[in-house]
Amino acid sequence: AQYSLEQGCSGMNWMVLDWNEPAIQFYKKYNASFDPAWTFAGVTRKELEKFTGITGVNGNIPFTSF
Repeated sequence: AQYSLEQGCSGMNWMVLDWNEPAIQFYKKYNASFDPAWTFAGVTRKELEKFTGITGVNGNIPFTSF
């Protein structure tokens, strides 16, 4: 939270699985708002390669999240 403020961020988002009640309670403790309209999705490297036609790029790059 401190880093976010120092960087001038306007807020912070978390993703949590609907069954992870301990995490949900933690976020609620800090007055996090939950938006039921959002569903997060992702694709694997294989799908990215198929979509872009780009292969053979360094595979050690960390997974990018939303």
